[in-house]
Amino acid sequence: MDFPRSVFTSPGSQKGGGYSFEYELVENEAELADALASGVWFESVPEAVSAFETGVTPKAKKKAKE
Repeated sequence: MDFPRSVFTSPGSQKGGGYSFEYELVENEAELADALASGVWFESVPEAVSAFETGVTPKAKKKAKE
């Protein structure tokens, strides 16, 4: 696996395809594992958007309470 690499969350400040997302760079496998384990970051934009739309991310849970 090549590093650095991007991980993604939704929603965010980046716009595209009718959705929004945010990205962050991770520098190694440990950072990647931590980011993915958080439940906030995903390996692709579609995964991040889907997780938000289905209500499984902390951001989605917070929005549902509002």
